[in-house]
Amino acid sequence: MFAEIWTQVGPTVASVLAGQGAAEVQDQRLSPDRGAGARNAWFSFSYNPIPLADGSIGGILNVAAETTERVLSEQRRDEVEGALRDSEELRRIALERGGMGAWRWDTRSGLVRADDAFQDLWAWRSPGGRTRPRCTRT
Repeated sequence: MFAEIWTQVGPTVASVLAGQGAAEVQDQRLSPDRGAGARNAWFSFSYNPIPLADGSIGGILNVAAETTERVLSEQRRDEVEGALRDSEELRRIALERGGMGAWRWDTRSGLVRADDAFQDLWAWRSPGGRTRPRCTRT
């Protein structure tokens, strides 16, 4: 066990040794020094008491898995999803307030997809309200 993380994991170990049952900790942030200085890392632990013949606790079976890569990936995903939501909201507001509409051109098929505001602004509607050929509504 790394001495620098004992203040964080010690109380859980003490409770298991005191007979309060097994404990499980998911994605605990710790800063172990692995020779290159202390760096944040995340771990999931399972602390299980090892009973002696007389029923007392003789030790602990500690199973640990480092979850740093998963935790950081989830954090990055959450940041990207938040930025995408913000961007979509800003786009929606700009299109709504600007009254310009939006369009998208599929260069493979040659189709242009345009929303109603864009079609109205640029008179892309045929008589009778139908869109002109090769234009579909979004």
